Amino acid sequence: MDSLADRWLRNYEAENPQTVAAYRQPPRNLPPPEAPLFSSRLATGPTTHAPIPASATPSETHRSQDIHALLQAAIRLRRSRGDTQAAFAYRLGVNVRTWQEWEQGRRCPSGPARALLERGLKELSPGRPE
Repeated sequence: MDSLADRWLRNYEAENPQTVAAYRQPPRNLPPPEAPLFSSRLATGPTTHAPIPASATPSETHRSQDIHALLQAAIRLRRSRGDTQAAFAYRLGVNVRTWQEWEQGRRCPSGPARALLERGLKELSPGRPE
């Protein structure tokens, strides 16, 4: 038996086919499907990121400086390529909002996300063909 929501959705789709078709079209501002840098996305869910703790130890501070240098290099690369934040995040294989958080300094990549960023920098560097 269908729920009320299922029936409502079927009725709406039947009465408004043009509106439904417009929402089912892919977004227009994304790069073409062959543009992602990596062939598969992480199956474990969204890319992890963590805030920089205010009470970081010296080793954590050194590590966070390395991450910040890595992010600054990625930001310079994105700007030199003329990519939007969305296009660059798509090529790296991360969520757009995650990339914006990293770029604006509210979060920084940790663990697998940092490795993904390092690999992306190597792959997208100007000396390498796309």
